[in-house]
Amino acid sequence: MPEELAPSIHVGTCDFTDEASGGRPGLRCPVTTDAPTPILHTCFVISEGKAVQGGWQLTGLDACNALRFDPRTRRLVDAPARARYRVTER
Repeated sequence: MPEELAPSIHVGTCDFTDEASGGRPGLRCPVTTDAPTPILHTCFVISEGKAVQGGWQLTGLDACNALRFDPRTRRLVDAPARARYRVTER
């Protein structure tokens, strides 16, 4: 994702999931954008302070959205749900 769009994505307070990936606990986080979108939920696996997995890689983990950024359309995409979400108002 381009650096200028990063401030348009907002991550709320994350909770540990009941599941793990690769022996590491998963975190489920609510995500919103500056555009009117529903609250999305994405998951991350953190190791040594860094996200080592996330978004589309953890689709099956605790009902997480399979989010990835599409640079062509500049939107968040959840391919399994066939949904696209704007990041900004325009």
